[in-house]
Parts: sequence; structure tokens; C-alpha cells
Amino acid sequence: MHCGRQSPVPFLSDDERRVLSDLVRRCQTPRGLATRAKVILLSADHPEWTLAEIGAHVGLCDDTVGIWRKRFAAQRLEGLSDAPISGAPPVFAVCHGASL
Repeated sequence: MHCGRQSPVPFLSDDERRVLSDLVRRCQTPRGLATRAKVILLSADHPEWTLAEIGAHVGLCDDTVGIWRKRFAAQRLEGLSDAPISGAPPVFAVCHGASL
């Protein structure tokens, strides 16, 4: 038995597995989204692995792996997309053609 922290192990439907696999394979998928999809696929395929072991395979820390597994458990595929950026909108407009 492995020691280490755990979070909910995702169970994937066939459709979810297909969508996640497509995200990992597609060249146009943003890197962050592809990494999150890989975290969920590895978690489903290897439920005995700890968060640290999954993180070592994808280059994330165990805290981040746990966050994405929890978000997937709560929101399914929609939970893997980026959250809206918080804060006020930019104040300065971008000037094209200006040199510094």
C-alpha cells in the first residue's frame, strides 16, 4: 500500500475517456488543458498511484494534481477548463507602432 495523500479517483465514462484522450493527442489543445486531461486519464488508469506519482509523470506537484482531480470529480469535463481571470480589466490600451 502506498503512503501519500489521495483525492477522489475519477471514474470515466467511455465518452469522457474519448474526449480526454483527444485533448491529449491534439496539437491545437492548449498545454495546460492537455496536462489536466493527462492527470485525469492517469488517475483513472492507475488508481493505486499517489498524487506525487501522477505529478512526477506530468510535471506537476501533488497539490496541483489533487486540485484538478477534485475539480474533475465535482464538475466533470467542464472543471478542467481555465477559470475566468479575476481582477480589473487593463487600464492602458496597447499602442501599435509605438517604439520605446
